[in-house]
Amino acid sequence: MKRFKNILYVNEPTADQKSTIARAVLLAEGVTNYVEREQARYRNELYRLAEELRGWIGKEAYDYLAPGFHLPKGPAKKVIAPLAAELRADLVSAIAAG
Repeated sequence: MKRFKNILYVNEPTADQKSTIARAVLLAEGVTNYVEREQARYRNELYRLAEELRGWIGKEAYDYLAPGFHLPKGPAKKVIAPLAAELRADLVSAIAAG
């Protein structure tokens, strides 16, 4: 009996499988686009808040305090406490979205 050292199996997806794959790719792209849009929206709001703070306390006080703003990625329960500890944060502000 002959022994095969290399076996190559090629499977061409059916039309239904191709359609399913295409929908999955579009869904993944849609989710990625949504996440990117939301991150941009929150980043812009954070910049707006920083400028508003500068207006409230004045440029000199703002520059002296030099507040740092951070927008970590991930679930709040997992990312806020470690980041706050790492930064030795004096203040942590969390706003519920939605």
